[in-house]
Amino acid sequence: MGSAVGHLLGAGAVTGVGMLEDRAGIITFDDGVLWVARPGEDGRSRTERLTAGQPFAASAQVMAVAQVSAWQTQTVDDESDLDDLSETVRLVAGSNDCRPPYLFRLQGRLTDFESRFPTPTHRRWLDGRLVGVVDAPVAPALHAAGAKVWAHAVSAGRSGQVHSARVAKGARLSVPLCADGPFRRR
Repeated sequence: MGSAVGHLLGAGAVTGVGMLEDRAGIITFDDGVLWVARPGEDGRSRTERLTAGQPFAASAQVMAVAQVSAWQTQTVDDESDLDDLSETVRLVAGSNDCRPPYLFRLQGRLTDFESRFPTPTHRRWLDGRLVGVVDAPVAPALHAAGAKVWAHAVSAGRSGQVHSARVAKGARLSVPLCADGPFRRR
């Protein structure tokens, strides 16, 4: 069962990911902007961008969401896959006194990008942003077999759940500073 998320629109720097009830689509919060991606009747993905003041009444299962006031950002030194990225996120988050689940954002180029939801997509490369979570306690049916990362890509006004991708050298990885946040170790 999901919960209402519309009240989070425009609520400062809200960041997070989730899935609409009944797997009807995915939601991505990126700095208070909500991206909602759903499969269209024509088989293509449809993405809505919602900001403060726009109505959104759907419910969702949220993997992780938080109002993040400060980020630690670092450059990705070597090309890596999502599993390598998850290890880096854990290390950086741990050094910031965070506890799971670990939110992250990544800005840069993704190569060999594959999305299976809301519609199957494969691209040799994609420039954009990933918003994701590592070590989220989610229902196994929502996670790809063995996946360590649940991430959504936002690029050129579209959004999709990332099945696999490689992160190009030079991308910028950001992890919340958890000193006073909801993921702070207590």
